[in-house]
Formats: sequence, C-alpha cells, structure tokens
Amino acid sequence: MTDLFEPFKIGKLLLKNRVVMSPVLLPLATDDGEVTPALIEHYVRRAEGGVGFIIVGGAYIMEEGKPPIPLGHGVSEDRHISGLRSLVDAVHASGAKIALQLASMGLRDLSKAKGSDAATLHLGWKPVHDYSLEEIRGIVDAFGAAAKRTKEAGFDAIELHGSGVGLIHQFISPYSNRRSDEYGGSFENRMKFPLEVTASVREKVGPEFVLGYRIPHDEIVEGGLSLADTREVAQELAKAEIDYVRVAVGVTPPRGNPDSQRTSNPDPEGELLPLTANMKKAVAVPVIANGGITSHEIANQALQEANADLVALGTALLKDPDWLSHSPKYRQIFPGFFYCPQCSRTV
Repeated sequence: MTDLFEPFKIGKLLLKNRVVMSPVLLPLATDDGEVTPALIEHYVRRAEGGVGFIIVGGAYIMEEGKPPIPLGHGVSEDRHISGLRSLVDAVHASGAKIALQLASMGLRDLSKAKGSDAATLHLGWKPVHDYSLEEIRGIVDAFGAAAKRTKEAGFDAIELHGSGVGLIHQFISPYSNRRSDEYGGSFENRMKFPLEVTASVREKVGPEFVLGYRIPHDEIVEGGLSLADTREVAQELAKAEIDYVRVAVGVTPPRGNPDSQRTSNPDPEGELLPLTANMKKAVAVPVIANGGITSHEIANQALQEANADLVALGTALLKDPDWLSHSPKYRQIFPGFFYCPQCSRTV
C-alpha cells in the first residue's frame, strides 16, 4: 500500500519518499537577494528531518518583480549562482532533492508610488492590460535566464509560480486579464504568456530537467477561473512538457487592491483533497497535494486514496522539522533511534 515512505519518480528524478516541503517566502537573504547561512541552515534542517523533496520558494527572476517580502532571495543575476549552489550542495549532503521556485509579481507601477521616494516606498503593481509587448517579451526572457542560472547552481528541478498573486496567473485569469490583443480574451490567448514562459525555461534547461508548476484549485472569486478551467490549464501545461503540478490555494488579488490576496485554508484538515483528486484525474503527470495538511493520517490518506502522488507541507514542517520522523511508521521501522527535542525523550 502506498505511503509516505515509498520512493517516487518525477521524470528521471528519484525521490526517496513522497513528502515535499512547500515553498515559503523567508526573509533570510541579504538586501540584494544573496543566500545567507541562515537560509541554508533552515532548509538543511528540514532535509535532516527526512523530507524527500524541498521546493525553495519565491526566487525573483528580475528586480522589478520581487515578491512583497523584505530580504527575499533572487536568481535575477549571475552573482546569485554561487550562494544558491552552496544551498543545493548542503541540502544534497543532507539527503534531499531540491527545486527552486521561479516567481515574478510583474512590474511596479511608479505612478502609484506613495511619497517622493518611489524606490523605497510601497508601490502598486502594474495591471496586466498595461504591459507592452516588449515588456512581456522581456519577462519571458528573464524567466529563461533565471532557469539557466538555476540549473547552473545544481538544482534538481524548477517550479513555476503560477497561482495566487504571481504574474503568470494574472495573465491566465479572466478576472485580472483585461487585454484585448493576442494575450487576452479567449482561453487560448490568455494561455499564451504561461506557455511562452514554459517554453523559454524548457529551452534553457533541456528536455530531461524536471519542470513543475504551482496551479490553483480555482480562484474563489466571481469571474475568475473555476475548477474546470484550472483542469484545462493543467492539461495544456502537461502538453507543454510540465513534469508535475502542485495544487495550491490562492487567488488573483481583487482589482483596485493589488496587495490583498484572499486565500482559503482547509478546515477541517484534508477538505481540499477531493479537489486535488479532481485535478489528478485531468492529467497524467504527477500531482502534489498542498494546503493545510498537518497530520500523518491525512497525508497517507491522500496517497492511499489516490488523491495525489505526493504530499506537500508548509506550516507543519515550519513548526516541526522532524515531522516525518514523528510518524507512527517511522517509529515502527526505527524504534528507539529518534530523539524528539519537543518530547525530551527518545521515541
């Protein structure tokens, strides 16, 4: 019977188990996006806890598209490669595979600057319909260049940030995309940008490099993407050589308030697994469940009921790096070999 400890392959990448660390935005880099010892220590600690696959979250591909978090890490310039390679080497030495999530929030709208110092104060994001074709081409190229750096740094995989407030999702969503040219209107037109990004990344990393995509269940807003729509998005991405999809929750921010994001946390735990299963039925590529899973029982249930191929955890691993080692099966396999600092005893 499938469980958390069973190995799994994504493409040619063999994972030692089916537990994934979700990407999170951590304020642990330098002012200019460089990896720090604290950032490395954070991910190494989760690798030491037994996680099979770590997705490092939110690396910005260009300075203008930084996520709204101070001290986030980047992959926008060649100078970032060395630090990222140190991170990869440390995680590999601790027994886990590692991916880098590439993200862009888009471009800042300087006309919405508050105050005189637009470089340091909070700015709004440019709406999708204001992007010129030249700007779109530049962002597509920036994704490709960031992918090349990611591969040079030694990562095992790349994940594209395609949900929530990310720019890729804003182009797909009929809620946020109000363009009337080749990038707006029909589903085919709205898919043009993400497919161009995917092609740009694939060209730089080659056909065998693992490329994943974070996709929403639906947008949870009137006029946004439905679950049927996101299934169709996943199917188009699978045709474009995406190797896995990670199903997350989150929507495009409401128009007029680009800095707010409505999300839905599953309550009770596991409530969203049927939606993930719906996505799994739509595509042949592996599907990673994500969203509020904290218990070993629910995580195993997702696998055993074929709702997902792998299970991603965020908060659970932030709170307890040794989450996997606390599972009942781990204690059966390795009785008396794990010291639990929370319990102050060997389990």
